[in-house]
Amino acid sequence: MVPENSWFRSVTGLPVFLLLAGMAACMAYWPIIAYDHDLFYHLAGGRYIFEHLRLPDTPYFSYLTSPEAWVDYYWLHQVILYGLFKMGGYEILAVGRAVLFGATAWIVYRYLKAQAGEGNGTLGLLVLALTAAYAGAVLPRDLLLRPHAYSYLGIVLFQFIINQKPRAAWWLPVAAVFWMNLHGVEYPVMLLLCGAYLAEYFVPKIFKRPVPAQARELRWPLILCMYAVLATPAGTGLLLKPFSAPLFHELVIGELKATRLSELVVFSLYPVGNVMVSLSNLLIVFLTIGSVFLLTVRRLRLSRAILLVGGLLLLPQSRRFTYEYVLLLLPVAGDLLAYGSRKFRDVSWKIVLPAGLALSVAMLLVTAAYMGPRGKYPLANSNIPVGVCEFLQKEGPGGRILNEPNSGGYLVWKLHPKYSLFMDMETMLFSSFDFFLSHNFSQDKTLLKYLVDRYSPAFIMTTVQEAGSKETFESQKHFIPVFIDEYAVLFADSRQNPALVEKYALRHLALNGNISADYQAMTPEQRAGALAESLRMLAVHPTGLTTNAVAAKVFMADGKAQQAMPHADAIIENHPESFLGYTLKAQAAFELGNYDTAVDLNRKALTFASVAEAPSVRKNLYAAYVRLENYPKAYETLKEAVNPMSILTPAKDLYDLGLVAASSGRGKEGLLLLDMALAKSPPENAEFIAKARELRDKLAKAIGR
Repeated sequence: MVPENSWFRSVTGLPVFLLLAGMAACMAYWPIIAYDHDLFYHLAGGRYIFEHLRLPDTPYFSYLTSPEAWVDYYWLHQVILYGLFKMGGYEILAVGRAVLFGATAWIVYRYLKAQAGEGNGTLGLLVLALTAAYAGAVLPRDLLLRPHAYSYLGIVLFQFIINQKPRAAWWLPVAAVFWMNLHGVEYPVMLLLCGAYLAEYFVPKIFKRPVPAQARELRWPLILCMYAVLATPAGTGLLLKPFSAPLFHELVIGELKATRLSELVVFSLYPVGNVMVSLSNLLIVFLTIGSVFLLTVRRLRLSRAILLVGGLLLLPQSRRFTYEYVLLLLPVAGDLLAYGSRKFRDVSWKIVLPAGLALSVAMLLVTAAYMGPRGKYPLANSNIPVGVCEFLQKEGPGGRILNEPNSGGYLVWKLHPKYSLFMDMETMLFSSFDFFLSHNFSQDKTLLKYLVDRYSPAFIMTTVQEAGSKETFESQKHFIPVFIDEYAVLFADSRQNPALVEKYALRHLALNGNISADYQAMTPEQRAGALAESLRMLAVHPTGLTTNAVAAKVFMADGKAQQAMPHADAIIENHPESFLGYTLKAQAAFELGNYDTAVDLNRKALTFASVAEAPSVRKNLYAAYVRLENYPKAYETLKEAVNPMSILTPAKDLYDLGLVAASSGRGKEGLLLLDMALAKSPPENAEFIAKARELRDKLAKAIGR
């Protein structure tokens, strides 16, 4: 049993505090990352409201016309977001994100704990496990700093007050008004919640049965909550919004895609991103089966049954409704715990506390791994067109920009009102036809010509990946690339901006692939041109990853490793989540003869490198170990980078592996690897064959073969 009158009275208290405080701290400590760009159009919307003291009713940032009136159903979220930003920048937004998440997860815990009761260690562990599952399931969405975070908080707050604190129910209409102005399009979920619990009052009345006291206490507060739908600036204009999604957008926007049953039964621990999805799926399965179980034992309350039916109607609509489903069925989890309070045997706190701490630590490790390498705090800018926007603000004269939609939010935030845009991802403002055009123009020269002819943009901005379709942009010869950053390529119309194009036209750098280009193989003239263009862009945007990487690589190709160092340092400082800065600095250190430093930097690079990036880093690390004459380490490192049994492994790599194997005392392995290298060498490569055969014969003689 748990000792009385001690801090061990609730054995899950410490593990839960560790879990939720740790996860919230991770969110506060993690930078704002542009998983999508919606955050920025919300900031821009808040700025517009602050500056004009009214809500936007047209797409003020676009040169398109909206097919219908703008219902800004998240205006209060935008006001709060921009107000916080004015107070403390992105730092306070990261903290605010953590507070929203922490409050949601804490209310989930308090609800489950109240249902489980005190004194049973087994139930305490179950409460902790369910809290961890809920926190892990919600965390990916709460990282986005979008208005749905208020809806998740609203759902669990309503559930907690209705079921645990009914005397506080008169606060619910106030909360409902805030909820509807923060995320009004979620009103059907609020109506479902209120209706489910009102049914427990009206159904007994209809059938002339006793009405539970709690239902009588909740009746009028919940009825008032339902009228909160009309307590927004949109009035009745909000009512049709959840049911008027633009056509075909679900074919492009992942969270709008319909949910297939097969997606809900996927459970995986690798890669780590699947863990959070698996937790969500586990909750869906657990709560659904749990509802059926409660029905069979006649413990499924009417409100829970209605929430289950409503949730099942929502669930197939899109993947984003999985979050609403598990939160709406939180009372089912609580009822299962209450039922189990009479069934589960208690275990000692001496078992429960260590087990709970282990579970919390494991969940925190999963959370840290899910978030990945930490970018620059407070805003990680590798996935947003920071450089392009700086260039346009400093050097551009203004005008129309033809842009792909995903980055539109950031462009509005940084460039309005100096520039007008095509569109952002506030897709309810634009026609499906315009969304189709913006989504496809960079890959189709016919669509690009249509848009250029119709709107005469001064600039075209597209992602680096989409700019790889050179044929598309070459069809508009008067649009010349003038700037590249990590995310985007900017083209300027030479007819509208002749001086700008004359000064900044990119003639030597490619539209993409600049980081991976082989500058050693280029002519000195080509390298000089690439360096000049990179330095010109760095003068505008000194923190750019691509331009700093090009400059560093050109300097090293020209034998100027010392001059490459500042560019590698700039990448490390501004893009610490990227392996590139560390590996470039390691290469420069290697060229300067600082092999110990090269080893340390390459090992650091490996902690950030992806599976595809790691082999090249390991080869650099192997070379540094060879220079330090640490042949055993060199062999083990190169063996991780080179698969001798792969058809893709060249003979040169097999030779290097064989040589370092022999040098580290692994003669048999070295001999085999040299035989493999010789077998894979074409006859015309006579010089290499002779060198490999000579080494092979010496090694064979040395080991007596």
